[in-house]
Amino acid sequence: MAPYAQADRLGFATKTLHADHHLLIRPEVAPSISVATTFRHPSPAEVAAAPPGHYDAKCDPFEPSRDIYLRYTQPTLTQAEAVLSSVIGQPTIVFPNGLAATCAILLHVIPDVIAITGEDRVQVIGVDDEYPTDKKLLLFHNRTYTVSTEGSLESWLLLRSLRTLSVRITRQVQTATKLAHWLNILTSDPKDGNQADGPIWVIQKVWHVSLQDNVDELIGAGKQMSMGTATFAFLTTKEIYALHLGNELDLFQNATSLGGVESLVKQRLLADENEDPHLVRFSIGLEDFEDLKADVIRGLNKVLEIEKAERASNLTADLA
Repeated sequence: MAPYAQADRLGFATKTLHADHHLLIRPEVAPSISVATTFRHPSPAEVAAAPPGHYDAKCDPFEPSRDIYLRYTQPTLTQAEAVLSSVIGQPTIVFPNGLAATCAILLHVIPDVIAITGEDRVQVIGVDDEYPTDKKLLLFHNRTYTVSTEGSLESWLLLRSLRTLSVRITRQVQTATKLAHWLNILTSDPKDGNQADGPIWVIQKVWHVSLQDNVDELIGAGKQMSMGTATFAFLTTKEIYALHLGNELDLFQNATSLGGVESLVKQRLLADENEDPHLVRFSIGLEDFEDLKADVIRGLNKVLEIEKAERASNLTADLA
C-alpha cells in the first residue's frame, strides 16, 4: 500500500490515525501486540514474485520492505515513527530513553537541525529534511549498534497513544485554560468587581499562555502553538499553602510529570531546591473541569484551615 498521496494536506488528527497506513500489511485495524524479535527471511520464490527492488539490500530503513531483527526494525516501531514523522514534519527516530538519544546526538548529529521531544516512555529525535541522507542513516545505525532500539510492546503503546493524541490534547488544553482563568480571578480583589467563587487571598499569580498580553501573537494557526498548553503554574501567597496543597487534592496526583491523562500537582521546590517555595505547577488531565474546580476549592479551603491551625498552635506556644 503506497503512502497516501496527499498526506501533507491531512489535518493533525487524521495524520495520527493514517500516516502509517501504507505500512499496514495485515487485516487488523488496530495493530497487533507483538513481542517478536526475529523475522523469517523471504524465500527465493517470494523475492522473485515481489516488485523489482522490493527486497533490495539498500532498502530504506525508515520504510523497510521487510523486518530482519528487532535491533534494526520491527513493525510497530516503524509505524510509530511514520506517524511521528508526519506529525512533526520531518524524519523521526525513536529512542528508548533520553540517555540513548543524547548519546546519538553527541556522536553523530549537528545540534541545530534536530529537536528532542520527551514522551512518557520514549525520546524522539526529529531530523531536519535538509540533513544529509547518509547522516540520517548514520543516526539509524548508531541506534542499532548501541542496542538503543525501542521494544515492540513499548512501540505499540506509543503508536496506540498517538492515535488519540489530538483528542487528548484538545480536551486537556481546554480544561487547563478554563482552570487557569478561574484561578486568575481568585487573585483579584473583590473590590475590583470580580466575582470570585472560590477562596481568595491564596493564589497570588497565575501563569498560562492564554493570560499573556500578547496571546493573539502566540496562539493560532501558523503561530507558536495552535491551542495553548495543558500545564500552567501559579504562586501562592504563603509557602504553607504550596507545601500542603498537593496532598489535600483528591483528583490531582501529587507527582512530577507532564502530559498524562491524570491531572498532576507539584510544589516545584520538591523537584528543584532552587525554585520559589510558593510555586506550584498543574498538569491537567482528562477529568471534567467542574470536578477539578470543585477539588481545587476543597483543597484551597483545606490549606487555609491548616494555616489557621498552625497559626493558633504557634500563638499558644508563644503564650506558654
